[in-house]
Amino acid sequence: MKKNRLFYMILAGLFVLSEACSDEVKAYLEDIPDPGQYTSLYMPQAYYRPSNQTVYVKEGVQSYLVAAYLGGPQAADSDIHITFQIDEKLVEEFNARQGTDYSLLPRECWEFPQQETYIPAGNQQSLPLYINVSAMGYVSVPDSYLLPVTLAETNSEIPVLENYKTTYFLFTGSYLPGQVPSVKVYSFGQAVTKPLLCREKDLIRIDENDNLQLYQSDEDGIFQEPRQIGQGWNGIDVMFYMPDNRFIIRNPDQNLAQYIIDDQYNFLGQREIGWGWGGASQIVPFKNLAFLAVNGDALTKYPINQNGDFDFPNCSDIESQGWGDYKQILCYGNSILALEAGGNLWEIPLSDDYVTSARRQVGSGWIFEKLVVCGTDLLALDANGDLWRYEFDPRAFWPLKAEEENTETE
Repeated sequence: MKKNRLFYMILAGLFVLSEACSDEVKAYLEDIPDPGQYTSLYMPQAYYRPSNQTVYVKEGVQSYLVAAYLGGPQAADSDIHITFQIDEKLVEEFNARQGTDYSLLPRECWEFPQQETYIPAGNQQSLPLYINVSAMGYVSVPDSYLLPVTLAETNSEIPVLENYKTTYFLFTGSYLPGQVPSVKVYSFGQAVTKPLLCREKDLIRIDENDNLQLYQSDEDGIFQEPRQIGQGWNGIDVMFYMPDNRFIIRNPDQNLAQYIIDDQYNFLGQREIGWGWGGASQIVPFKNLAFLAVNGDALTKYPINQNGDFDFPNCSDIESQGWGDYKQILCYGNSILALEAGGNLWEIPLSDDYVTSARRQVGSGWIFEKLVVCGTDLLALDANGDLWRYEFDPRAFWPLKAEEENTETE
């Protein structure tokens, strides 16, 4: 019964997104036995726990939609009046349940001027209400603040879905488009065509003469002139670092080789650990657990132990489609960052047992040749060979190019 109720609620929700139902669809809905049993009230935004909202740190008001929905196969046969309320005590309960420590959105910076609305007869969605937020002086980048909004009262006897009656709006401070701060930390003087990586705070690069160069930074994070730590690194198109002092490269024979180093960048030994890797368009490390590879349109995991040996029985696709179009993927903490050619940057959470969650856009305008994770920062290499540092945090939104804003957020 619960499965059928959810099905018809989703079905009705899809219909409201289109301009009109076909005659066939209307006839189908009319054939549903006892349609009232599938009818419930809920907040669509409550599906997301929390409902992430970008708030720009600027003067002026930014408005965020609040709405209720009548789930099920039928529209309202009379006006359904709805009252929302801010339930501040739910912040503590949310944090305890989710293991988070979000603060309440400061009371001085938001208004919910109208908290009553209704679903008109013949409709399924309420007339919209808005929470107004004035961020300047109260919200910081990239801090996040919680504001629980609950569907509290209705004049209808239609049941309210308990799990979807409260939306936990999570407001995260972000920079205005085109005003994201960055620092030039090095200039190579020409386009960079060969691999580079970070090991903790150090930058390592294969230069245009196939030498391996080490760049170390000063206290301001600016990289100094390099020290050569290797030569003869020609034909290498993939290079990354794994914890416990291991370099991994793909050599000209399309095999993977592992190099062991010490803290002074002395090489202590090397061996091939994988063969026939030419079909992977991208290979990146996930913590010290696995290599992730893009093969065609699939994302594949290759678990690996501390010796660099593969656990082949557990190598398999994480997702079979949707990955071939990304210009670059890289791992950042417990997530994958995926860069599109057009500059949109996405975060895809990834658990230690290789389960992905829904992707979320965390940036726009990232038109770069390559991104590199350096500690918690992102280094961005442009087409001129200039390297830029961003003090990155995926909780915020990072719009690098100025564009017309739409501050009415759903």
